[in-house]
Amino acid sequence: MDAFAGFYLNGYLRESRPSYLVYSASVVALFNTLAVVIGILIGSQINQLLQNFSLPLAIGVLFILGIKMAIKSFKPKFQEMLYELNQKKILMVYASALSMNAFLLGLAISAFDISFGIFSLILLAVFFIVPLVGMMISRKSSKFLLAARLEFFGGIILIGGSIFYMIKFFEL
Repeated sequence: MDAFAGFYLNGYLRESRPSYLVYSASVVALFNTLAVVIGILIGSQINQLLQNFSLPLAIGVLFILGIKMAIKSFKPKFQEMLYELNQKKILMVYASALSMNAFLLGLAISAFDISFGIFSLILLAVFFIVPLVGMMISRKSSKFLLAARLEFFGGIILIGGSIFYMIKFFEL
């Protein structure tokens, strides 16, 4: 959702060529997917060290990410609106900044029993499609409220998922 909001609100990308939009979405997708894979690899090592505590810790990370996203949606403005993402160096820095949350997601997901290869491929597709859709929609409309609501919705999904797994883990 961060990528959608950033690309949706960014005025510099509205005038870019379609090939640059695909390039931008690809950069974000690759950086984020790489961060998730690194997070999964490191998280797997942490899971071996903290066998009894890795799942509650992962649930906590997901909950905190959800809270962060929900709180960010209430900020009066997104800084992404001002970034000159039509410049490749700035795009790379922005993509790496976005990948910090993806890294934390990878750390958390490593504690769950899922197929990491398939999960990584799904995330690659999602990380490519979401900013691309944001850029395409922004060419027609760029309402700030839509970006904020999507950011909030993403946070609620993470919070809800973490609460669900917390109830399941503690058998409440």
